[in-house]
Amino acid sequence: MQIQKYQQFILSILVLYKPWTRITFPISKASGRYVRLVDGLVDGLVESQQEIIRLIMANPRISKKSMSEHIGISTTAIDKHIRSLRENKVIGRVGSDRSGYWELLN
Repeated sequence: MQIQKYQQFILSILVLYKPWTRITFPISKASGRYVRLVDGLVDGLVESQQEIIRLIMANPRISKKSMSEHIGISTTAIDKHIRSLRENKVIGRVGSDRSGYWELLN
């Protein structure tokens, strides 16, 4: 549990520093298996989509409005990028829009 707190802390710091495009350590262990190494996950995605992934990693419960404010693009653009990420099975939503959270797939 302590390691997950450190991982969240490190990820939240990395979100503030946009030059990074790759993160190379395991995010967490869930349901007895490693969710995914993020190395290479953001390859082939546009910069805004990479930022969305970083924001989700730092805070899985982040709202689209918060993403929009942090990245500096419209909520319509956020919707477009999220739709693309969901269609490509990069991210998914667990639960409702109001009380759910985002997760990285695969």
